[in-house]
Amino acid sequence: MKPTASERVPGRARLQEIGRELGRDARDGDIIALYGPKRVGKTVLARAIVEALGVKESFSPSSFVIRQTYRTGRTLVHHLDLYKVAGTYEFCSAGMDQWLEVPGVTIIEWADRIERLLPEQTIRVEIDFGERLDERVISITHHAQDTPETSREELTT
Repeated sequence: MKPTASERVPGRARLQEIGRELGRDARDGDIIALYGPKRVGKTVLARAIVEALGVKESFSPSSFVIRQTYRTGRTLVHHLDLYKVAGTYEFCSAGMDQWLEVPGVTIIEWADRIERLLPEQTIRVEIDFGERLDERVISITHHAQDTPETSREELTT
């Protein structure tokens, strides 16, 4: 896969804008997997996606709540925060793997914990720290049926 776009942009506002774009483009059945180290901006991105999907309730993710579901006029939105999940075995033995097959749009923070369970068509969003303190690097990989597309953008936050 090759990047289709690369750019340096100013900060958190652009990260939120990318989240809103992902939310507007999301369809029922999509899984959006977020990857990256702690405090890189996964929750900022998740919040923007949820808002763009039309969630009117307050989005207040907590690492103590693994799954939150929101109903919009458009679809169900599931937010999974897997920070406290040790890995695939714990995820499956607790029956959480069924959450990957529910109707709606599913957003997963700390998706690396269950990577091997994710379907190939999962939209993968990797965020990492850039060279400067206020910089982020984001890669978005879409797996279309015909041609996979990867977008890569460097973000300043």
